[in-house]
Amino acid sequence: MLKKMARNYSRDEYLRLVEKLRAAMPEMTISTDIIVGFPGETESDFRETLSLIEEAQLDWGFIFKYSQRDGTPAAHLPCFSTELIEERHQECLAVSDRIALQKRSRLAGTMQEILVEDDRFGRTRGNYKVHITGDVQPGETVMARITDIERPTLEGSVE
Repeated sequence: MLKKMARNYSRDEYLRLVEKLRAAMPEMTISTDIIVGFPGETESDFRETLSLIEEAQLDWGFIFKYSQRDGTPAAHLPCFSTELIEERHQECLAVSDRIALQKRSRLAGTMQEILVEDDRFGRTRGNYKVHITGDVQPGETVMARITDIERPTLEGSVE
């Protein structure tokens, strides 16, 4: 399927890259873009996508539904029904969201170093975005306790 989508890497190469990144920086967040419903995607191909998300333990995914675009190599290929694409999209989102919440849950209650970017938002060393309560200024590095992990943008409080 990756070749059909003109991607120049394999599943194994992708997983090896994720492994190398995590070895270099274990707390690094890793996200990816995923397209579901590409023409010719079989049920087995789709299940492989879900298993890749599970195996890679991605921190989040940007999951897109395939849509035909004039002028692209895939524009002439027959498309799936919008219902099937939507079902696959929802299933892929559910798997990705479940893993992401599990990973964020490890941060609940911990103190994290946050680089304040602007307007009370910053990033952890692993690149989680955090909304910060407390007196902070852009460019400042602060320690904040993570108080809420339910959404991809965490909540943190400077103590």
